Amino acid sequence: EAMLRERVGMDQSGELQFGGWDQELVAPATKQEAIDFAMKHHPELTAARLDVDIARLKGLDASRSKLPEASLMAMGDWMGVRRMPGSATTKVGLVVSFPLGDGGERSAAISEADAMAKKMSQELRMLELQIQAKVASAFAEWGSVPAQRKAARAQVAASEEAFRVMSER
Repeated sequence: EAMLRERVGMDQSGELQFGGWDQELVAPATKQEAIDFAMKHHPELTAARLDVDIARLKGLDASRSKLPEASLMAMGDWMGVRRMPGSATTKVGLVVSFPLGDGGERSAAISEADAMAKKMSQELRMLELQIQAKVASAFAEWGSVPAQRKAARAQVAASEEAFRVMSER
């Protein structure tokens, strides 16, 4: 159960003690539930999704660098000397700039950001597939536990019977 819970991304329960092998364990009921839980809550996937979002935002930021910019500025001065009237001036300005040429720097930044976003998306997809495979493997092992328990109990019963026969001889 611990391996299945770890692969799904669940917290490990602190209830189990050494030797408590016959306790009822809590795990997702079906393989699909386990995979769905892992896709929503696995910490590695959460971090990878954030990385993809960051890469997309960097691409958006780089593409907006080609847009025109407007800046509004205001400045106020006051000058005066003792026994003379002071003077005050105020200036307001608006600057509009258009990116005409940059030697391809903006285009390269946009291309690089788009490539990084695609790479991060592919890495996220690979991670999703790896986690799905690990969860499916752990769930298969988890599903075989009842059969293993039954076989172990049969083995114990056979050993006890062999010991009883040996004791009677």
